Amino acid sequence: MSVSGGSVASEYQFANAGIRFVAELMFKNVHPPTRLVMACFDESGKLHDSDIVAFGGCVGSPDYIDQFSTQWAERLRRDGLAYTSMKDAMHFNGSYSRWDGNETKRDAVLRDLTAMIADSELLMISSPMTSAQFKALPPEQRRRLWNDPQYCGFEACIAGILKDSQDTALHVVCDLSEQYSEKCITLFNKLRSRNRVVKERCFGISFADDEHHAGLQAADLIAYCARADHQRAARPPEPIVDALISTLTSHGGEGGWFVYRADGAGIGHG
Repeated sequence: MSVSGGSVASEYQFANAGIRFVAELMFKNVHPPTRLVMACFDESGKLHDSDIVAFGGCVGSPDYIDQFSTQWAERLRRDGLAYTSMKDAMHFNGSYSRWDGNETKRDAVLRDLTAMIADSELLMISSPMTSAQFKALPPEQRRRLWNDPQYCGFEACIAGILKDSQDTALHVVCDLSEQYSEKCITLFNKLRSRNRVVKERCFGISFADDEHHAGLQAADLIAYCARADHQRAARPPEPIVDALISTLTSHGGEGGWFVYRADGAGIGHG
């Protein structure tokens, strides 16, 4: 993908414009007026090899995410980066491979991108979960939770957004993943069928390659830092990651619990 001439921002804006067009058709006659927001989600950590897994991302209007995407692309372009991901950055892979060993240059980009998120109008949300506790559940309970806590995080984040903003209609955008995409669609439909509020206010879900979507790249950074922060007792974050966590949490935040009953029906019934 070329990063010259603003092409990155143009791709982001084209995708967001399509979502906004659909929303305008669906909500133009709704009274009182409903405010459309887009939630960009990603996951960090795998159940089989991570002490903590996290699901999270950022929420904003399509128009605002357009503006944010332009600024994000411009910052990446300054250092010749086509895209960013925390895993690539920390291991000097992908766009960062030519910087192998140059932590100063890498850290400057990550600090700037994180500051952009922290200083933006985007709502940040994350749901970190402990792998050991999930693995300790009886097999039947794990089956009802689809054998992966990331789906619990998906449900928890949607519930948190709808609770935080009472006048919004939500479009969900997730990273295009062979492992999760199909089940996320199934879960989204299940939530809509079992929860009246979700059905009335969550009108769509789509998937995108995170290399071409600034919102998903921001979601990746948020989820990565949430996981690192919640596993610091067992594994302190690297200095740069600790600095990013401090920036993301500099404006405070709210916490809460999303609970599944041991004798409940599991996913879709949190």
